Amino acid sequence: MAAGTKRPSLQPAGVLLAELFIFAVGLKPARGYDYDLKLLQTEIGKTVEDIGVGFSFAHEQSNVFKWMEYSGCNAGRTFVNPFMSGSYEDENQKRDIRTADWRSYLSHRWSESRSSQFGDQFGRSFNGDAVESKEGWLSAVDNVRNAAKGSGRFWDWLRGQEAVNWGDLLDHLDRQVDEPQKGQVGNHNYYHRRLKDEGYKVMALWDIRCKNLEYKSVVNINPEYWKERWETYRLFYIGGRWLAERGIEYVELYNEPDKDKKDRGCIDGVRWADDVRIRSQAIRAAYEDETNGQFEPVIVAPALTIAWRTEFSVPLADNWRIPFPETEESLTYTVADVYSLHDYGSFSGPCDTFGPQCRNENGYATRKSYNKAKQKLNQKLLGHVEVSITETNCFTAGQSDKRGHPFFEGKHVADYASTATCLASQFSGLSRIAGGPKFVNIHKLVQTLHATLPSRIAKNGVLYADTTGPPFHVTSSTKTGESLRQFCTKARGGQAVYGVSSADGKDPNYRTSRTNTWSTKSGNNLHVFVINDEWEDDNVVLDFSDFQPDIYSSYIVTSISDYAPHGSHYHGEVSQTGELGESRRVSISVPRESTHIVTLPLVSTRRVEITADRDATFQAEGKANGDDTSIKVKINGKDSSIGMFNFNKEGKVGDIGVVNAVLQLHLERATNSEPQVLAVFGWNQPWDEGNPDWNGISMLNKVEGDIRRTKDNFVNWDDGHISIVGHITIPPGDQIPGEGMKIRLDVSDTIEKVSNYAVVRMFRMDNSIGEAPFTLPKDAPQGEYFFASKESSNGDNAPKLLIDYQV
Repeated sequence: MAAGTKRPSLQPAGVLLAELFIFAVGLKPARGYDYDLKLLQTEIGKTVEDIGVGFSFAHEQSNVFKWMEYSGCNAGRTFVNPFMSGSYEDENQKRDIRTADWRSYLSHRWSESRSSQFGDQFGRSFNGDAVESKEGWLSAVDNVRNAAKGSGRFWDWLRGQEAVNWGDLLDHLDRQVDEPQKGQVGNHNYYHRRLKDEGYKVMALWDIRCKNLEYKSVVNINPEYWKERWETYRLFYIGGRWLAERGIEYVELYNEPDKDKKDRGCIDGVRWADDVRIRSQAIRAAYEDETNGQFEPVIVAPALTIAWRTEFSVPLADNWRIPFPETEESLTYTVADVYSLHDYGSFSGPCDTFGPQCRNENGYATRKSYNKAKQKLNQKLLGHVEVSITETNCFTAGQSDKRGHPFFEGKHVADYASTATCLASQFSGLSRIAGGPKFVNIHKLVQTLHATLPSRIAKNGVLYADTTGPPFHVTSSTKTGESLRQFCTKARGGQAVYGVSSADGKDPNYRTSRTNTWSTKSGNNLHVFVINDEWEDDNVVLDFSDFQPDIYSSYIVTSISDYAPHGSHYHGEVSQTGELGESRRVSISVPRESTHIVTLPLVSTRRVEITADRDATFQAEGKANGDDTSIKVKINGKDSSIGMFNFNKEGKVGDIGVVNAVLQLHLERATNSEPQVLAVFGWNQPWDEGNPDWNGISMLNKVEGDIRRTKDNFVNWDDGHISIVGHITIPPGDQIPGEGMKIRLDVSDTIEKVSNYAVVRMFRMDNSIGEAPFTLPKDAPQGEYFFASKESSNGDNAPKLLIDYQV
């Protein structure tokens, strides 16, 4: 099959049609099932306790926190760059010091007036003494820790130390107002505070690397040796005070030192042994001083690009209990609390066909890396130390833009179900075998501009966004983002993972298997993850009898797949739902490279269908009739329209509570030629069906002209009543059956807080910058889409909420 070619999965059909289809595409013959699995209550592992995302896109004017909430993840990993936004004067000339040379900055060579007044401050303590020996280093450490005591807020004291222009250098980190900032990253103070206020755990990295301060001396009788190590302590003590003031729980010490050696040659194992310990000690001391010993951070050892890099891992382990500048172990000291690593899936080299030889790495490989780190630590008598994976995904930014590989060239790879399933397979390997990591971080949340990649976009972000300028709004989730969301909302928190048995002895959870099936409980539901990372289609039968669920309860199958009926895709929609039945068995189609989650209540439920109380088309210009039999959705300048649906469930769902809910719309017809992804938003404000006025809906901005880029989208994110519910996919119009088709979305997460559902075609992504074969194409909205309204002549086609309530 040619690169990028997609085909529908084999659906139940006549025998002759199925045989012709198999002959045409060369697939294996269809059978009644490929896996007949009994779900067991035998615990085989645990879900990841904390799932974070690389919070690389946090401008204070953007809607990123709404999308963070939608993701369901409970942590963020941040890079705090003290040099990023600062600038300093060179005879009225401003210079960016993103990659500041700390020696040069402290020498004051950039300012004749400051040089003459303060001289070279490199290697001098805050009291002005030169730090040129072990005793001088220890004295300088005591001096900075004691000097600020009793002086009020540390940051205010620091600004008063005029020998170094701290105020100019670090001003962007200490802005107490939420004023706009340039760049996608935004106001550090604002978004770290907001992450904490909204209950997220935060892993922060005070991002100073060897390019900023290189150790040129490794001999401790050289005065430069002590000056360099004092400057490291000083910078990380300042960073630690900033992080402690904001209550950051996890502090990561360095990002990929082994990569810095390869790319820059500015660090090695000998220098590393000093550097990592000084960073750790400075951070611990800063937290103790800032919080009066009331709060200790979790120190995360610097992540390497592989599980164990001898040149860096061995010095780290050998000095785990030896504080700098000593040579003997201390019973009260450890360099870190957690060991960490980075591990990504990847593709092989260039190939002509997107097939098995070009496939992503087996998801279990991430678990193998974790296991290797644990094994090596155990050999160093550090087997008790936790291991976190602080960066993982299917691709790094570089891999996702791989030169010469047809899968990546000019393609939105995060929006492929194969990438989504690769990520699901990685999580599966970490969860379905006992003893996995407690903290895993996906890198990263949003696709951001990149200065050097051929596509000029870091394509490993799981969300799309406007990257052209403030307010940098997120516009859509990719299929990989939907995969992440399923784990964050259904398989997180250290929950027990349960295994299966197979009727024919085939084990879908063999360690290196690319097909996995297991279950976990969350609230009143059992969630069964069925992951097919193979290049063959499967049919899977699930037997729920061991859990003894109510046979009258209804199950929901949520799917992520590039192979759906009618030439469509599944972007996290419901592919199948129905009553469990007496057999307590459910059969589902599992196409190649797809992920499915079967949700079944563990309490007795009954399903009620609630027809929309109100529905209407809202047009950007002019008004539709509130009693039209169809609801139209379209994005095309002033001819744009959205569909709005309201449901009243009061008195219809029993007295105990709602367990699950599905939004069901009937797609009558469409005029697009390729699948189109629509967003579903929640909106909690009243509206008049008899007067569907676009300008009366606060979640909508006025449309001024064409919509040709993400910045032209008309959703008003300043409206405080919007929430993100999910996505639905419209098949090509000429493949929609004549009688139309049902499109469903699981809305269980939002059913208690959403009263109106708005269906909108968003402009999802822009062209990336630059002209090359790797440039990503912008979104290409097509056609208009018509859904049956409650006034439809066929009541079965009316918009409905399918609500499963407890009895």
